[in-house]
Amino acid sequence: MKKIDARKLNPEAQQKLRKRLIRLREKGMSNQLAAQTVGISETRASSIWQLYWKGESDILKVKHRGRKLGEHRLLTPKEERTVQKILLNKTPDQLDLGCNLWTREAIRLTITQEAGVEVSLRAITEYLERWGFTPQMPTKGINKLSRRELLKWRKTEYPSIVDKSQEEGAEIHWLDFDRICIGSKDQIAEAEINTAKGNIYRISSLTNRKTGRFMLYQEEMTISLLRNFLSRLFKDRNRKIFLISYNHHVLHKVLPIRGVGNFTNKYELFCLPSTLPEHNPE
Repeated sequence: MKKIDARKLNPEAQQKLRKRLIRLREKGMSNQLAAQTVGISETRASSIWQLYWKGESDILKVKHRGRKLGEHRLLTPKEERTVQKILLNKTPDQLDLGCNLWTREAIRLTITQEAGVEVSLRAITEYLERWGFTPQMPTKGINKLSRRELLKWRKTEYPSIVDKSQEEGAEIHWLDFDRICIGSKDQIAEAEINTAKGNIYRISSLTNRKTGRFMLYQEEMTISLLRNFLSRLFKDRNRKIFLISYNHHVLHKVLPIRGVGNFTNKYELFCLPSTLPEHNPE
């Protein structure tokens, strides 16, 4: 196959090419064969795959040229703060949005309700990035030693997880816990946070299709909080879920309990290499 000069493709075509490459690699195809299949160089294919596994979620996003992040905002600063507080203090089911965890669509509906503004999903993505709320892969920000262990795990263990998920009709979710840095001009002002430490924490899941779901909270991770999040996740998906996460001590206390809530046999846990640091923001 003749090689494609990806630089000459429009952003949407570049995104489709990257997604196709990643799907092939996740199925166990070698870098050489995957590169030949999609029509790009092995070097470029390897670069895309490495960025994906480092948690660089931008690699799968359409990068439109011209307008910078934050230009032509649809919400006023006051409206942004209102939406942020709702995300922090409420869950979608409390607002009758038809789901239990925050997604881009749920946030879009919230903005329409609160501000009377119709916002595109792309704009929601930009707001989440600016606020620091975007769900991340649990592999983001790891050191060199951990990255080597992760790459080894990816080659030896992850393909069997993918195969098993396909056999059982399960959906893979990458589970992450993180502290959100606050106090910048685009994020919630520290003075408005009702907590002594002024911290916001996020627990989130991210599928291989980059569909993110999250919940915000203002206290350290507890068994009760994690159980609450997982129960909401199982309700929203209504299918078996394969959870992939680092070895978080709270996670191991919750998942051995038979059936989180009333969701017996709804999940399976797969841990990343033990050398990867916990992102636990305690």
